[in-house]
Amino acid sequence: LPFSPESVVPFSPYMSRTQQEQPEWFPPTGGVNQGLQIYNSLTNTKVPFIPAKGKRINWYSCGPTVYESSHLGHARNYLTFDIIRRVLEDYFNYDVFFLQNVTDVDDKIILKARRNHLYKKYSEKFITLDLQVFVKDITESWDFFVANLESNIKKVSEDPDKTEKDKQLELKLLNEKLVTATSTREQVAKNLATTSSLNSEESKNIVQLSQDALALFLDDRQGSSVTDHSIFRAHAAKYETEFSVDMARLGVRPPHAITRVSEYIDDIVEFVEKIISNKFGYETDGSVYFDTVTFAKAPGHFYAKLEPTSVGNTSLFEEAEGALSKGPSGKRNPNDFALWKKSKSGEPSWSSPWGLGRPGWHIECSAMAGHHFGENMDVHSGGKDLRFPHHDNELAQSEAHYGCKQWVNYFLHCGPLHIGGLKMSKSLKNFVTIREALQKFSSRQIRLFFLSRHWNKPFDYYDDAIEQEVRLGREKTLREFFSKARAASRETSARSQGDLEKEPSLRWSQADFDLREAILLAKDGVHNALCDNIDTVTSLGQLQELIHKFHVYIKTTGESRLPRNSDLIGQAAKFVEKILRVFGVHSEEGDLSFGDDENETGHHEEGNQSKEKVLAPYLDALAKFRQTIRSAAISSKSDEILKLCDDFRDSECPALGLRLEDAGEFPWKLGNAQELQKEIADKKAAARAIATKKIQQKIDNLENELKKLEDGKNSVADMFKSEGFEQMDEKGIPTHGKDGKELAKATRKKLEKNAGIQQKKHQAYLDALTKDPLALQTREEQISTLK
Repeated sequence: LPFSPESVVPFSPYMSRTQQEQPEWFPPTGGVNQGLQIYNSLTNTKVPFIPAKGKRINWYSCGPTVYESSHLGHARNYLTFDIIRRVLEDYFNYDVFFLQNVTDVDDKIILKARRNHLYKKYSEKFITLDLQVFVKDITESWDFFVANLESNIKKVSEDPDKTEKDKQLELKLLNEKLVTATSTREQVAKNLATTSSLNSEESKNIVQLSQDALALFLDDRQGSSVTDHSIFRAHAAKYETEFSVDMARLGVRPPHAITRVSEYIDDIVEFVEKIISNKFGYETDGSVYFDTVTFAKAPGHFYAKLEPTSVGNTSLFEEAEGALSKGPSGKRNPNDFALWKKSKSGEPSWSSPWGLGRPGWHIECSAMAGHHFGENMDVHSGGKDLRFPHHDNELAQSEAHYGCKQWVNYFLHCGPLHIGGLKMSKSLKNFVTIREALQKFSSRQIRLFFLSRHWNKPFDYYDDAIEQEVRLGREKTLREFFSKARAASRETSARSQGDLEKEPSLRWSQADFDLREAILLAKDGVHNALCDNIDTVTSLGQLQELIHKFHVYIKTTGESRLPRNSDLIGQAAKFVEKILRVFGVHSEEGDLSFGDDENETGHHEEGNQSKEKVLAPYLDALAKFRQTIRSAAISSKSDEILKLCDDFRDSECPALGLRLEDAGEFPWKLGNAQELQKEIADKKAAARAIATKKIQQKIDNLENELKKLEDGKNSVADMFKSEGFEQMDEKGIPTHGKDGKELAKATRKKLEKNAGIQQKKHQAYLDALTKDPLALQTREEQISTLK
């Protein structure tokens, strides 16, 4: 690559963060430029996307660290880059080789595997313990757990690298966890006080309630005793399998190759040795570190290309180095990071020239990606939270190893998924697992939700967004569009075939020209949007506008009885279908399809369209017959028959995947039975809610009327008597107080005002009784009936 050492500003540990700037980026020149601009984290701008060689793209994606179930924050990453990959492959026709790793050697895996193992052992043997030992274990576990939470709260509150907003949100979450933990500890303490036997349901419940506390406590005391490598491997294997299943359920295309860290240990050792021989790494006490200062001073190199302003961010650096790497290290410089870690007791280890140890996190990706791509790749991707230090350290150690100036040409980082304002995170436990999300929503709905957001921007997750924006919004709009397009195509075909004596007009109407223009505008709009940083938000907006123009076309031609152009209808529907397929939005039983659905291999599958072709004449006859019966029932005011027609529409048909309409040009549609049933259930629930609201309004009105009548029962004189006044004038207004003393003029005036108000209430009461002597009882009965 062309390179000018003079263009690089060398890194200085004494330079303030705001002084650091990204170095020059060297755009590739050897590949095919198709007009695509992509946001490149190496420049923090949109730049022309050009592969290094022709239309071939070598792409490495940071994969999962398999220590727990994957959550929607991970889905954000893998779905986002699945969409971008599909656009590159299926729209721009690039030849992508997609490589993804699985991190199965990591501090988080070690800790989680140890804790699960130790807790499992304890839960199996606790009944053999002395009761006092058990009470001591549980009590100390909770004390340790709560103290750990309090320590985390203090650390966050004193972290100078966090923004005040993030700090407050994180503290709120941690304090809520502390309140819950304190409450649970108190409950456990009460249970312990009444426990007399360990072989009881109560003691089992105590152990289960104390799982998190016990796991943390036992690992702190006994973690170094876990030496069986199979414990760590089995733990990682379990969640690796779970991750693969989750990705398949989300419809993510599998990588062309997967690299697993534990299978690349020898490669990693060789990679580290080369860095040392190039004078950018050094060994100390069995561990090897990358020398960031030496690297930054070397001609043509730059440390922290992605986020130079984050150099010196202690919290980010410590998190990346791992929870098991705390304590004295013998590093030369504060920003130096581990290439190889000396293994302590309770950690997996492999032999190396520096003794038993294990890889650092960052080196794993460099060695595995380098095994496939060598000194340069087109694309590297991952979450935005990996920019520094993980990806910056990857770049530094890889460029130090190969002696190259630019290991990655395009670094893509997807925006994080937030929940409650904070990044969805396992460490904060503020996440929704992929499996939990898929119990509420389909993979298609989740994909459409992500497509509706810019891929490199952060956004918030909440259930209502998917429910309202997607299931009841965009997805429903798409289903209605394809259903109407198929129906209009059938109707147009049937009309032309049914009227054989009359030659159909071939002349285009203005409506035809308008639809044609809308199709062309949509194609241009989608293409321009995809060329502009793969903007799926604008692309979906262009499809939405075309769908709107399509509905206008159907309405206009229907009202004016103009012949419809089946070719234009097909063009519109097939274009929308094509873009949805490019985005990975697939049909469910053909509901988002104009023709036969097509699977990943390009083969046609039997879907709703083929069923519709067979069933159309029968369903036409059924819908017409029902409408005839329904019209007759309305004319004859036969509520029973009308109800039977409605029950057939709302109960029998949806269960068969059929929706009948009472009016309109297209009286039926086929769809997903479950979705149609839910649609009917939602309508009924909405109708019930409206009816309930009306009934409650009637109850409120009647209760107000009843209260007014109750308030007006007493005459003016009776009202004052009930208040304790005895001496009154001829109008019934008190002249003396309850103590027998004559009332002051101001007091009399106030009582006269109250008397006037009561007189009106009493008169209204009397008028109501004149109309209905049982007015009070009548309203009470009405209220009771409505309730």
